[in-house]
Amino acid sequence: SRAIGVLESDTLTLSFHAGVNLGENATLKAKLIYDDDMFDTDNTTSETTVRIRRSPYSPVSDLKATVSGDYGTVKLSWSRPSMPQPEVVTEDFENYAAFDPELGEWTLIDGDKGLAGGFFQNYSYPGQYLPLAFFAFNPDMITDAFPVVMKNPGLTPKSGTQFAGAPYANSVAGMPIAADNWLITPELSGKAQTIKFYAFNVTVVDEWGNVLPYNETFDVLSSKTGTKTGDFKLIDTYKADGTNAISEEANWKEITVNVEEGTKFLAIHHKSDANNSFLFGIDDVTFEKGVVGAKDQITKYYIYRDAKRVGEVSGTQTTFDDHGVNTGDHVYNVTALYKSDANEENESSFSNDATL
Repeated sequence: SRAIGVLESDTLTLSFHAGVNLGENATLKAKLIYDDDMFDTDNTTSETTVRIRRSPYSPVSDLKATVSGDYGTVKLSWSRPSMPQPEVVTEDFENYAAFDPELGEWTLIDGDKGLAGGFFQNYSYPGQYLPLAFFAFNPDMITDAFPVVMKNPGLTPKSGTQFAGAPYANSVAGMPIAADNWLITPELSGKAQTIKFYAFNVTVVDEWGNVLPYNETFDVLSSKTGTKTGDFKLIDTYKADGTNAISEEANWKEITVNVEEGTKFLAIHHKSDANNSFLFGIDDVTFEKGVVGAKDQITKYYIYRDAKRVGEVSGTQTTFDDHGVNTGDHVYNVTALYKSDANEENESSFSNDATL
């Protein structure tokens, strides 16, 4: 912390702990409290809605609650969470808010820290002029002044209405900079598999009829450990180099990659030169997804009454007696605490409700 003088400003970065029982979204605001403030009507920020990433760890699904013959005792029972089997999925980036810079279980790394550039002189999109890696790019949501995709077929997603996009970036001084953006899959199944996706680039025709192809360069890498950039090993380097003009049709290039057994993550590293980047895109990524926590141990269960934790039991016990409960309606939930071989602990989301 530091003192702030008259007419000075500062930026604070705060952490918000999202409880496991929160819904998909949370509305946040900040309020300044200062005893000697003589004008307190401007002390509260505007509200903003943030997406809550739910725990991917398997929850209890069969919690039951019964009232015992003993006065004020509620007996809870449940079964150990069942682990789903790995399945082949296709990520089409449709289930995120337009221009959302957080893509669920995907890991995004903004290495260049550049400011996202725009595509139309008079229209901007959410996140433009801010640092970002990839986001849920929805061309038709840039503006409602005209049908963007209809006028610019070269921005059409491979499927649906949006894809993972990485726009060109500028420095604070407004100069173009080389791309350094990472898009990393959720954890894979660990089996040897073939992963397929489509890569996108734009070819522009300027007002003088000059064709300007932006051939986007990217690496595909794999990791058997974690999601830090240093964990990955190069598989191959590719170019998204379609020549269809933006006024004609979209340039989508199919990429197929084989990964060996034990691979936990696949990364797409966008690394186009400063003057050869416009909009890079990824869509329809097909892979066999792993089951988060499948190899972890359940070490504890936490018990919640009316969303407040009231007890815990070991991971081998699937019953709990809640004594001294006041009469009235109550809602019970349990969560499972998973512990990995690296001693990382993660709590599942709430179980089903068990009501009295």
